[in-house]
Amino acid sequence: MVIEVMDGDKDYSNIIRTLKHIHPSLVTIVHTSFNDHQLLINLINQGQIFRFHPKPSNPRLLSKNLESSLYYHHKLKAQPALAARHKVEKPTNEVFKGFSDRVRSYLRKFVSV
Repeated sequence: MVIEVMDGDKDYSNIIRTLKHIHPSLVTIVHTSFNDHQLLINLINQGQIFRFHPKPSNPRLLSKNLESSLYYHHKLKAQPALAARHKVEKPTNEVFKGFSDRVRSYLRKFVSV
């Protein structure tokens, strides 16, 4: 998954944590221009993001990041114990109450969760 974490003053980091909680083998690249180092540290620790890709984007670097994220995703799927190490705590933000169930329902159409 490639995601922008900030949209103006809106912080979407809880979406990352929620999706990662539901699907630990999800590999996330955060593509953003934000400069909040504490938020980045929290995303690494609590959201288990795989890469941080800065804006403006360098197409070659993005391609390499995507390639390595696909490789790592396959590795996580092949080694469930490794994926379990990337499990994150359930987010508590009330804004995303019910979001987890909707995402699970959607993902069941495509992958086993």
